[in-house]
Amino acid sequence: MKVTRLTWCAGLIGAALLAGWGRTAAANPVTTQFTVTGDVTAPATYNNSSLSVLPATTETVTYQTGGGPQTGTFTGPTLWNLLSAAGLESPPVKNGLLLQYVVATGSDVFSMGELNPNFGGGNPQVLVANKEGVPPAPLGSTGFARIVAAKDNFGGRYVSNLDNLRVGTAPVRQSQGGGVTSQFSLSGAAKTPGVYTLSTLEELPATTETVTYLSGGTSVTATFTGASLWTLLTDAGIATNPAVKNDILN
Repeated sequence: MKVTRLTWCAGLIGAALLAGWGRTAAANPVTTQFTVTGDVTAPATYNNSSLSVLPATTETVTYQTGGGPQTGTFTGPTLWNLLSAAGLESPPVKNGLLLQYVVATGSDVFSMGELNPNFGGGNPQVLVANKEGVPPAPLGSTGFARIVAAKDNFGGRYVSNLDNLRVGTAPVRQSQGGGVTSQFSLSGAAKTPGVYTLSTLEELPATTETVTYLSGGTSVTATFTGASLWTLLTDAGIATNPAVKNDILN
């Protein structure tokens, strides 16, 4: 699936999810509708008319493509509002929504935290656009609807010819009882899964970042030093399939 970064809590979008990994939307006929499925209380099908009923937002974006930078103005409902209308079935745990993700045909990944305004999904927001330009006009050959990931500089998640949005939920881990940890484990699609401690982390190249974030409604600024998550994962060897184009995006 032209999947993009799996952020902290994951998130996917896709038509025929299992068959969709590694596919590109451009290989499909021009769509006139898409479905919302998965962990939602009210699965639905949207066409241009029903999409136009939802409150619209307009974003002007510039992103990189194989043919160079592209700039466009798109109009449509935010992806967050559309999924909220479908009724997200979030796990009954604290911030259970952060365990959820959405996959679009293509298939690109968004964590719910990226979309929910309460967890960083503020302006500009991800759109399900059905119009382009000023004044807004139908998209034309790219299908009746597409994803516009306004914060992304690269076009990997600008899924055109939208066919399906599927909401998924990551497994809920039972509480370990709290307390201060002295190690964490890396598992899954890694060539060298393992356990990391303070000493093994300090062996990796360090990066320092000063960040500001909300904690309990209070703004906090702090400076942190450590290995970038990308460095840690690549050091462990992310397992990909060389037969799938851009498989890292899965």
